[in-house]
Amino acid sequence: MLNILIFIIIFIIGLYTFLTFSGSGDQEVENDIEEVVDTEEETENKVEQPKEEEKEQIFYFNTDYIRYKIFDDYNLSYASTIIHWTFALENMWIQEPFYSSFFRLLCFLDKDILCIKDRNSEEYWLNLRDEDDKEIDTKAYNIIKILDIISKVLKDNKELILRYRKDDAQQIVLSILIYCISKSQQFKNTNIEDICSNLLQDYPCKNDIVYIISLFNKKGHLLNFIQKSFKQALKYCHRHPYTEYEEKKQKQNIKFLPELPEKILRHI
Repeated sequence: MLNILIFIIIFIIGLYTFLTFSGSGDQEVENDIEEVVDTEEETENKVEQPKEEEKEQIFYFNTDYIRYKIFDDYNLSYASTIIHWTFALENMWIQEPFYSSFFRLLCFLDKDILCIKDRNSEEYWLNLRDEDDKEIDTKAYNIIKILDIISKVLKDNKELILRYRKDDAQQIVLSILIYCISKSQQFKNTNIEDICSNLLQDYPCKNDIVYIISLFNKKGHLLNFIQKSFKQALKYCHRHPYTEYEEKKQKQNIKFLPELPEKILRHI
């Protein structure tokens, strides 16, 4: 009887110990599982989620496009209009005193009366009749128009010119126009100072233009590329037939500078 009682007690103790151990083991497993889950969630949170593309915000203000007062180039030739747009309008060089002087020179060049004789051209003597039906003898040959030369020089050197400060770049452009004009048949016997006085009447820095032009011909100077570009332009510009009788008719036109048109409001 005693043995049975002892056996029951031992059995109860053993059963209790087993149940206690089993419960604590399950709890540890649950804790381990929870720790693993938490770790995975933290890892997912640390991974950068792809950002949504930010949409460009457009703000509308109650304003109109800015308008500027500029000269109307409607009556200019295609070549002059391109020069006007490329240097004055694209760069917003519409401040005075540069803008009026620049545009006046363009209008003067646009008369298409200045030229250089093609050195390789053959010469011919022609017998013509003038407006009064009188016979005249005149020489004919090919010429290169000064406006064509200026267009090429400015186009080929645009980037180099615009590397300079705005004021310096503007003066270089004016200097190129005067320099090319001085090379024409019509101005070959006129010095640079007189050309500047006549064609840049309202420009206050004429002496600076004269000095810059002198640098074009100076070997080794940074601005010597203008003279080289001028010589290159003579090779590639188009040739036009010409008679010396036309030159006589043009002399009167050279004496008069064109009047500047009124400025107009325009979007740029």
